[in-house]
Amino acid sequence: MESNSNKTGKKKNIVYIIIISIIMVVLAAISVLFLTQKKEMDEIIENLNEEKIILTEEYQSLIFHYDSLQSDNETINNMLEQEREKIAQLIEEIKTIKATNTAKIREYQK
Repeated sequence: MESNSNKTGKKKNIVYIIIISIIMVVLAAISVLFLTQKKEMDEIIENLNEEKIILTEEYQSLIFHYDSLQSDNETINNMLEQEREKIAQLIEEIKTIKATNTAKIREYQK
């Protein structure tokens, strides 16, 4: 009888070891997937931050070009000033949006 209970106990131990091994393999796979996705997300955020910087520089260049434009016509000068103000507002908005808001960044690029 003891022999049967020993065999049953050994079988249970083997089943537990197999279950624990499977759980460990699954956890390792999930960990690897998580780390690779986190790395990809960090790269995407870094790229979007670079795009924000480039976009800000482009808008600042536009302001500089608007500053160099002058006209004898007061209406045109007023319109130029309004456009300068719009660009300045866009620059402030770009600085405040999160890098993960790709839709907004694409909108500002257009």
